[in-house]
Amino acid sequence: RMLVGIEHRYQVKSSQIAVVGDRIYTDLQLAYNAKALGVLVLTGETSLDVAEKSDPRPDIIVDDLGKFGEMLLQI
Repeated sequence: RMLVGIEHRYQVKSSQIAVVGDRIYTDLQLAYNAKALGVLVLTGETSLDVAEKSDPRPDIIVDDLGKFGEMLLQI
């Protein structure tokens, strides 16, 4: 529901939105449910081992938010 407001306000599709977080069961589940890109940062609760075994898996896994920012600058 939260992403619906963002989609409407900024006139973007969920496929153009990245949900970034450190928790599989909340942040990444939100991304999955919304059909948005799920970006897991390993600076918080979830470890790489847990992320690799999760279902669904994150679309992108990065060590920290800075690494994701670097990826965005390369696009």
